[in-house]
Amino acid sequence: MFSRLTPSSDGEAVTASSPSTLRRSPGGNIPSNLGRYLNVGAIGILIAVSAFLFVQLQAVSLRVASEQRQIDELKSQIESSTNEVQQQVEAQRDFTVINIAGTFTLLSCLVTMFHMTAHLRKMNQPFVQRKIIAILWMSPIYGVTSFLSLVLPPSGEPYLGIVKDFYESYVIYQFLSFLIAVLGIRGNLDG
Repeated sequence: MFSRLTPSSDGEAVTASSPSTLRRSPGGNIPSNLGRYLNVGAIGILIAVSAFLFVQLQAVSLRVASEQRQIDELKSQIESSTNEVQQQVEAQRDFTVINIAGTFTLLSCLVTMFHMTAHLRKMNQPFVQRKIIAILWMSPIYGVTSFLSLVLPPSGEPYLGIVKDFYESYVIYQFLSFLIAVLGIRGNLDG
C-alpha cells in the first residue's frame, strides 16, 4: 500500500513497500503508527455511519409500520362503506323493480278493465261475451299474482303459482267454449 522512495548509500532510490519499513526520518513529521491511526479512524467512522444508518432504518421501519396501519384502517373503512353503498343500491334496485312491476300491473289491469266494461256496456251476444270476459280476466290475475310474488316473501310464491295454474286451466276451458260458441258445431258429430 505504502511505497516510499528512500535514497540508498550508492545514490539509487529504494522503495519500501510495507508500513513497518517506514521509519521516521530525522527531519520529517510522519508518525511511525500513522497506518494504525488511519485504520482505527476509518473503523470508527464506519461504526458511526453504521449506527446512524441503523437508527435511520429503524425510524423508517416504524414510519412504514404506522403508515401500514393507517392503510389497513382506510381499507376497512372503504370496505365497510362499499358494503353499505352496495346494500343501498340493492335496496334501491329492488324498490325500482317493484315500482316498475306495480306500474305495469296497474296499467294492464286498467286496460283490461276498460275492455271488459266495453263488453259489459254492449252485451249483444251474452253467451259469447261472458266467455270473452272470463278470458280477459287472465291479464289482471297473472299481473297481480306476479306482482305479489315480488312483494311477498318467497314462502308465498307456491300458493300464487297454484292460483295462476288453476286460472290458466279455466281460461283454456273458456277459450275452447268460446271457439265452439263462435264457430258453432253444425251437422252430425258422428261422421
